[in-house]
Amino acid sequence: MLKTLLPALISLIFSLPAIAPAAGLPADLKACLDSLKGQTLFLRKTFNSSRKVYCEPAGPRACFVYQQGRLFPLKQNVEVTLGGSRYFDDRNRLRLRVEQRRLGRQTIDFYWPRGTVPSLVSFRAMLGYAFAGSAEDQEFRPFIGNRSSRKLHFIGCNHLPADTLQRESFPDAEQAEQRGYEKCELCFTSFPNLRDYFLESSLGRRTAAAVRSLYTPTNSPGLKKRLTDIGNRVLDNWPTALRGYRYTFDLVGSGSPNAFACPGGRIFVTTGLYYGLESETELEGVLAHEITHVERRHGLRSYQKSISTGFWTALLEPAADLAARYSTGDRGLEILSAEAAGNLARLADKLILTGYELRQEMEADFYAISYLRSVRSDSASYSQVLRKIQYSGNLIGATGEEESGLSRDRLQEHPDIDLRTQIADNARIELYRPPVVFTGYDTEDEPVAELRLEAQVVSHGVIKGKPAKPGLSDYGSAGSAQPDRLVERLYLYVTVVSTPALGRISRLKDIRVMTAGGSVGFDNAEDTALFPDDETACTFQCDRGELLGGIEGIELKLNNVQRWRRESPQASADQPAEPE
Repeated sequence: MLKTLLPALISLIFSLPAIAPAAGLPADLKACLDSLKGQTLFLRKTFNSSRKVYCEPAGPRACFVYQQGRLFPLKQNVEVTLGGSRYFDDRNRLRLRVEQRRLGRQTIDFYWPRGTVPSLVSFRAMLGYAFAGSAEDQEFRPFIGNRSSRKLHFIGCNHLPADTLQRESFPDAEQAEQRGYEKCELCFTSFPNLRDYFLESSLGRRTAAAVRSLYTPTNSPGLKKRLTDIGNRVLDNWPTALRGYRYTFDLVGSGSPNAFACPGGRIFVTTGLYYGLESETELEGVLAHEITHVERRHGLRSYQKSISTGFWTALLEPAADLAARYSTGDRGLEILSAEAAGNLARLADKLILTGYELRQEMEADFYAISYLRSVRSDSASYSQVLRKIQYSGNLIGATGEEESGLSRDRLQEHPDIDLRTQIADNARIELYRPPVVFTGYDTEDEPVAELRLEAQVVSHGVIKGKPAKPGLSDYGSAGSAQPDRLVERLYLYVTVVSTPALGRISRLKDIRVMTAGGSVGFDNAEDTALFPDDETACTFQCDRGELLGGIEGIELKLNNVQRWRRESPQASADQPAEPE
């Protein structure tokens, strides 16, 4: 593979003859772009979630913008191939195409202020901010310290100290912190690059407000620190890739043992549960359960389900924005309609009063058990937590032996603690680390979507039968008895990531998995919507009591996907592989 170092490219750029500017781009800049096409460079890792990077050496207000795609954000430098370019006179914008075999295509837009003429020198400066000549570029110093305020900034921000004598550059943030610099809250704040993240955050704020309205916050710094430390430990050892939420952990006063996960990352634990736990392992299991609700986006998925009226509604409006929403252009500023706000408030109250639906509670149980097995080599402690919650129900008269029993519909919808305890005791779980990855390609062999199989679980549960009800006449009973019934199900927990090549919305419905022993069909009860350049979690299930072995291929209908291919275990989903 051709690997061209950035210094060589810069030397090539400066060796080009200087030509007087013509209409549009200057001729020397055009010649430079022609020479770059097909060259290999390393797209620099990103330091926060801002897609806009300011380039002071290129001139006032000069900047470039990463267009949405799986090449943003990046955790490390990634080798890419430079493609063609196009200049737009109306915006004084140069668009450069970037390609990477696994991550697909993306464009980067370079902007010059209106009324100025793009130059080769300014483009070279912006190019150095966006690309490196190697996987480990030791010369680039992306952090600038303000000697006066002792604040540390990202070099691509728009608020560097005006006095250059007050600046001190660093190759990494750790070195700057050792020198006494404190990170700038703006430069080092990141948001998940997820569709409908700010709508999800709105739901999270309403849910958190509902918790605070029902429960009294505790004011013990020591307890909050312990809870936060253990929560961060769980996050540090999380078995799958985190989506980037900013988590907080708080204790609220209530004698009822409970915990709440608000969409977006706020997690609350009641004192009734906290003081009923007997080890840090039990507390880790509780927090792992709540983190799963956040990471698998159960709140947003519940909202989508609650307001969905079918495929055409979802087709006409983005997934969770079925009520009219006005976007200001700044992703951080969104105005919800009264109807949307009402829907969010109602769902927030429901999440606090009745919890997530059983399918989602079981999913969180399985991930918590997987976490404890992989990190603590212990899952019995989680079953003990469920038994404590179960016993608290016994104290208020709930025995789990109610005459009505548990219907098949309630198995799908109601988070029954007795059934969850029984299933957790008997679940067989296989967690994939790293995930089993399949990439879907179009007719031009470009990646359209990627499916990451994170875990498979077999659950066993007994649905209690109904006794015969007394008859209304001498001719028999009003209802015949129903026996207890054993239900076995196999669940596949996956994350699906799409590229812009998906083109339009698709529904994740049925999937067929090929193994050495044959093929197995699964259904997605949610029929999850997948948009272009999107990432979503979903669950497939079937009535089967055995784990799959030797997964070889999949069949999943998605727009523009012609074939699926399994990737090597070393390849990550949207980032290069990270060490365990």
